[in-house]
Amino acid sequence: MKFDVLLASYGRANLLEKCLESLFNAAEKFDFIVYVLTQGQDLETIDKVKNFSNKLRIETILVEEKLTPGASRNKLIEISKSDFIFCLDDDAYLPRNYFYEVQKILTLNVDILGGPDLATNENQYQTIMGYVLASPWVMGPTFRRHSSLAEKLKENASEVDLTLCNLWLRRSKIDELGVKFNESIPRCEENIFIEALISKGAKAFFSSQIPVFHHRRISIIKIANIQFKSGHSRGIVMTKLGHKEKKFFYIPLIVGFGIVVLPYIPFLISKGLILIHTFIAFMISFDIVLKTKFLKAFFWSWFYIVTIHTFFSVGMLFGYAKGQLLKWK
Repeated sequence: MKFDVLLASYGRANLLEKCLESLFNAAEKFDFIVYVLTQGQDLETIDKVKNFSNKLRIETILVEEKLTPGASRNKLIEISKSDFIFCLDDDAYLPRNYFYEVQKILTLNVDILGGPDLATNENQYQTIMGYVLASPWVMGPTFRRHSSLAEKLKENASEVDLTLCNLWLRRSKIDELGVKFNESIPRCEENIFIEALISKGAKAFFSSQIPVFHHRRISIIKIANIQFKSGHSRGIVMTKLGHKEKKFFYIPLIVGFGIVVLPYIPFLISKGLILIHTFIAFMISFDIVLKTKFLKAFFWSWFYIVTIHTFFSVGMLFGYAKGQLLKWK
């Protein structure tokens, strides 16, 4: 199996080093080239890549300015040569048997293949965040992206199931269909890309048997920031894709509207809605305590759940409004 591994890494040399080490450990009998895109002035990242030149077939692609995620992927795809492309994030790490499991699935007629990104278990907070993201009550149908308990093999997967940090693509299908990543949005660019490929006939699969381990943000402030950006981009994506068959995305949109107008909602109604969410967060947090046997996990889970739901929903509301405005213009 010949393939290219595509990595964009800006100013995160230590995380990249661990990623490259996991690629080396999983490499064994597989034939692949690693392409790392970074800025010319990011000397630490360039040095890390050079350190692996005697372990991996690896090449550095330099750009003057930091590109958007979509532009970074497009640049890497243009340079890559193999028919199969493996998109990986620089803060994700592979288990040793990863490529063997992927090889089994790629013998099927697959154009797009993805698996979940699981918690690294580097510390208790990473583990807690992993359980939070794997809950359908927190993430809705997108929980599959973060769960080892999802389907072993799901055919006819969609952008809801797949994540860019663990994504395989058939290069010839991309060229045939003429699809590129959206370069204008900071997140969710893979959702538009995958949906465009599928709508033109590409076959997408998801398998929980090919996970990567993904380093998580555990600071409440950082989570709030990233969730707002994710929600904002998802709101814009909704206006581009329509989501006619994905009505569940209207739930966080409605929640975001409810949060914004909460001061104007009658007290009994707002109190009832808060109690319902409190009960849901309580049940999830209690379950995580049982799994981790870490009492503080209850409070951290609660904080994470509230932060994710609040900032993703509000971000989605503003993103959806912006997307509708752009369509109207």
